[in-house]
Amino acid sequence: MALNLGSGWKVDYVEFNPDEKKLHIFISTVKGSTFECPTCGNQAPIYDHGRERIWRHLNFFQFETYIHGRLPRTYCSQCNGSPKTIRPNWARERSGFSVYFEAFVILLMKAMPVKKVANLINEHDTTLWPILHHSVEEARERKIFLLYNMLVLMKHQEEKATSMSLFSWILKNVKLFLLQKAKINIL
Repeated sequence: MALNLGSGWKVDYVEFNPDEKKLHIFISTVKGSTFECPTCGNQAPIYDHGRERIWRHLNFFQFETYIHGRLPRTYCSQCNGSPKTIRPNWARERSGFSVYFEAFVILLMKAMPVKKVANLINEHDTTLWPILHHSVEEARERKIFLLYNMLVLMKHQEEKATSMSLFSWILKNVKLFLLQKAKINIL
């Protein structure tokens, strides 16, 4: 429960290695559980499980903590496709870290260089850069969404006004900026 794994998961056992100062938590799915299909979002039964994966989690006191588990693959009758690996709520896809660990790392990176954060948490800095890049990309997407909403509002205002050349100029230039920076066509 404290790990916030979500329904359908259980902790099988925990190993503590005092010499390495590491805590290993082994999890598995609860028999008969269903999970959200990654394609359509419907609940689907477990088809099988993938290979064991390991995610670095927040430290338990001064001990590095790792979650070990095999992600289930679901077969969704709605999608009629091949089995798909679920997306756990505690980790991003293709990340070796829990979302809680990543959030903690981002907070540290706001206050100090990546190399110092890496030394502090006993990770190599090259494993932390992808976390930072993902966080920046997410922030950009949120900013683009906000700018898009501003554009829609401005376009609505322009349509209501009789002579709004300034709005036209702003709309055109913000759209060009978004197209160049985000490489997407939003209008």
